[in-house]
Amino acid sequence: MIKNTNRSGSILLSAALLTALSTVGLYQGGKFLWGEDAVPFFKGILRDPKTNGAFTPCSRFVADDITKPLHALRGAVQVLEVGAGTGQFSKRAYVILKDLLDKNIITEFHLDLVEIDAAYCDILRKKFADMPEITVHCADVTTLSKADNYYDAIISAVPFTRMSVDVVDSILKSYVRMVKPCGSLSYVELMWLPNIKKTILSFAHKEAETVAMISLLKDFQAHYKVETHKVWMNITPAYVHHLSIAK
Repeated sequence: MIKNTNRSGSILLSAALLTALSTVGLYQGGKFLWGEDAVPFFKGILRDPKTNGAFTPCSRFVADDITKPLHALRGAVQVLEVGAGTGQFSKRAYVILKDLLDKNIITEFHLDLVEIDAAYCDILRKKFADMPEITVHCADVTTLSKADNYYDAIISAVPFTRMSVDVVDSILKSYVRMVKPCGSLSYVELMWLPNIKKTILSFAHKEAETVAMISLLKDFQAHYKVETHKVWMNITPAYVHHLSIAK
């Protein structure tokens, strides 16, 4: 009886230790990929899963890639980020722009963050409260009152695969209107997700909308795209599309 008790205690202790190690491992792995942005993002998914286009935040590797065009900016710089979420891309963009300013490579900069989710907007305002170069707009980007040819670069994390063709088309037209001639537009797309969605919806005979959206994005890329990078260190892996908007 004592032996059985000791054995049961050992099993429970081992299970508790494995659970603790797994938890630590998941936390450290999450911190490695996402920094400190994961918790508020997951809260947002639980609060309103329909408005989130990803299962997890984009990783810091996606953030590094999508902000690469900012390194080439010169002069007085205006940058727009759309779908800023909890600020994963915003932090990286700010660091790059501030470094360029400190090195006198650019003369000044301003970073506009657009986010439609009110809770995420609150997070962004608190996170960047001490950075006067950043303005948070809690709005639909298609209603943003900025002049034509205003931005040098646009970064987009908008979940196109969760939207209708008309909405995606309207957003893309807004980007083209607001960015300067030959300005950069970079946006992220999760690998496989459009085709997975198309397959799932085919069983309900509703795949036509997704097919049309995929076609719209392909046509847009064919017209403006410079290059696409694959980022494997992300859940799920992602494409980062870099476009130059010639007018």
